[in-house]
Amino acid sequence: MITSSEISLADSSTIEVEIKAAQTKYIFDQLPRLLFYNAASVIGLAIILSPNLDKVFLSFWVVVSLALLAYRYKIYKQYINNTGNISTDAISTDAWARRFVIFASLSGFAWGIGSYILFVPDHMGNQAILIMVLAGIIMVPTAILSVYLPALYLYVPAVTIPSGMTLFILGQDFHTYTGAFFFALTGFMVIVGRNINIDFRDRVKLDVTNQNLLLELEQQKSELERANLAKSKFLASAGHDVRQPLHALSIFSELLIREQATQPPDNKPKKLAQNINTCVQALDGLFASLLDVSRLEAGVVTKHSSVFQVKDIVLQVVNECEADAIEKNLVLHFDECDFHTETDPDLLHRILLNLVANAIFYTKTGGITIRCISDSNHIKLSVEDTGVGIPLDQQQFIFDDFYQVDNPERDSSKGLGLGLTIVRGLTELLDLRLELISEPGRGTTVTLTLPLRQRPEKFLSEQSEEEPMASEVSIPLSVLVVEDAEQVREGMQLLLESWDCIVYCAQDAEQAQNIVAGKNTVDAMIVDYRLPGQINGLQLIKGMRESDDKHVPALLVTGETDPQVIVAAKQSGLDLLHKPTKASDLQAWLLALIPT
Repeated sequence: MITSSEISLADSSTIEVEIKAAQTKYIFDQLPRLLFYNAASVIGLAIILSPNLDKVFLSFWVVVSLALLAYRYKIYKQYINNTGNISTDAISTDAWARRFVIFASLSGFAWGIGSYILFVPDHMGNQAILIMVLAGIIMVPTAILSVYLPALYLYVPAVTIPSGMTLFILGQDFHTYTGAFFFALTGFMVIVGRNINIDFRDRVKLDVTNQNLLLELEQQKSELERANLAKSKFLASAGHDVRQPLHALSIFSELLIREQATQPPDNKPKKLAQNINTCVQALDGLFASLLDVSRLEAGVVTKHSSVFQVKDIVLQVVNECEADAIEKNLVLHFDECDFHTETDPDLLHRILLNLVANAIFYTKTGGITIRCISDSNHIKLSVEDTGVGIPLDQQQFIFDDFYQVDNPERDSSKGLGLGLTIVRGLTELLDLRLELISEPGRGTTVTLTLPLRQRPEKFLSEQSEEEPMASEVSIPLSVLVVEDAEQVREGMQLLLESWDCIVYCAQDAEQAQNIVAGKNTVDAMIVDYRLPGQINGLQLIKGMRESDDKHVPALLVTGETDPQVIVAAKQSGLDLLHKPTKASDLQAWLLALIPT
């Protein structure tokens, strides 16, 4: 929680400048109202009192008063045309405020002199009208002039002192009391004005404070965005550097398992090979999570909606997660579900897989249940667990990047905390409602709301099981591998040659171009995105295709997680695989190139 002592506010001099600017703007904004009220009072009073007054003195007073009001209006127009908005320039603000105060006091003094000119000694009716108008001329402007005390302090006495003195000198007992009232009114208006001024200043201080806080928050937001960008760049760079050896390790692990395939189950090298492969797959999962988040941030994940049976997705997820549940002695149960929905089946599978995997991870005893119920328009697909649960004050954070419940020490064996971040991003992409109910010690329920659809007349599930890849396969293709990392290059060569490929290897763009220029027949290219020099994999493939006038099938391989790189690769139209690349994925891509 941020305390007031931690918030840097503008110093007092800056606040005073802001206050004076606000005061000046306010009194000028209200000036037309004051001028209209004054002009109406001058003209009205002159008309009413003219039958009993000397026309010369009366005309002189009216002309002078209206001239002052006209000039004040001219100053107002100049202010509006020149400064319109609040100015924080102290010199400019002082100049405008000073002009306002001078001419406000002159108008007040004109009214004070007018009290003498307009006083009719023997006509009590005229006197009563004059006194009421003068009282109004004092009190009405006070609410406005009090915002800037110098204007109030000069205007009110300029009216009341001459008026009070006129009543004292020219009147009788009644006028003496009325004159005393005018002097008392001066003190009263000053007290009221000071209170109004304090309230106004406090409001301006609060506004300035809030504006400074907002500015500071904007600056902090910008800093956070820069930090987030730096994080993304770091992940992109570090991720690529770590994926290179991981990619090589994945290839060598695959080759090692192939070598040990004929050995008995208790063979020690075979067990070591399997353990290495397990570690590689775990690392691959961590980097895949980072890649998924980057792809969502880049906006390159596209949805392909279709109508399918929810049960197909649920069964697929159960089959994938059942071994992990059994290993922890948990029961993984699902309700039979014959409902059909319309969304992207692959992305829904990713969402449900992350939810179930997360539930298994945080459940120690009991089990996980996948429920599926429907109403007339929707399907409620929920994952319920009997796990540790989530405290109420943490529930709003669990879908944030890298956030994990009960892992303050950031134990890497507990993952990166990106599973639910991916869930949030995918549900937003699919426009699905996501709800969470949890109680510490009693478990968590996460519910997805899916649209309910009717079963098609000729429904074919799009979630067909993958055919197992043959362990021994022949791929009679010549393949150019462009990879700067020696270990990865050697591993790729060994793996491809084990599938009967003719392999040409290059460590940079120049070697790749020389191989093609040497009239070597190339049926396919597998090119790393990041290459030495100024040319990346995308540019190399494009250049080689243009120079050869051939559209050689090309596979772009990258360890980048930078969203901009992913977008560029997506827009290129090339096939794309991310490091560490699975041998089965490479094999499937190459097999698809063999003419049938």
